[in-house]
Amino acid sequence: DLPFGRGRPIAGAASGWLGQIINNWTVDWIFQNATGTPLQPRNDFAYNCPQNNNSYMPAHRSFSEWIYNETPSCYTALPTNTWIPRPIVTRQSTLRAPYRPQATFALQKQFDIRESTKLQFRAEAFNAFNTPIFGGPNTANTDPSQPIVINPNNIPGIQPGTPGYCTGYGCIGSTQQNFPRQLQMSLKVVF
Repeated sequence: DLPFGRGRPIAGAASGWLGQIINNWTVDWIFQNATGTPLQPRNDFAYNCPQNNNSYMPAHRSFSEWIYNETPSCYTALPTNTWIPRPIVTRQSTLRAPYRPQATFALQKQFDIRESTKLQFRAEAFNAFNTPIFGGPNTANTDPSQPIVINPNNIPGIQPGTPGYCTGYGCIGSTQQNFPRQLQMSLKVVF
């Protein structure tokens, strides 16, 4: 409940037209934050990259390089149709898909029509700050018969470092995974 109107600390004796305007306001909110879903690097190649301290995390992470993809020689494709043990890449706790905080707000006002009849107005904003969340980076090989493609292919006309700037291993596409801001309003008669 907001702190003004009848029975509240501010204007606690409000009645008449003033009371109809400032009485019975409530606000609801939900804030969500997460670290993103865990990513599993491919296990059909060996990763050895002293140039990046053998880390999958790039020095300067961007949507064009969410997983280290600067040096193709760090990734060595394992031979197929051979009896060699394949390395099992353990889950990387720091290697996660992007996530950004999300907020939802609701504002509600109840109008007294009669003693037993109320009119309730509610306005809600989902993803109130219109914050996009994009999918995880590309970890797939577009053509399984070819060696893994590490070098990202830049797409003309898209600003470097933004979602969809490149395709290829470690790049994040421009497809938004959450919905954009949605607003809804409702009226309800309570009797």
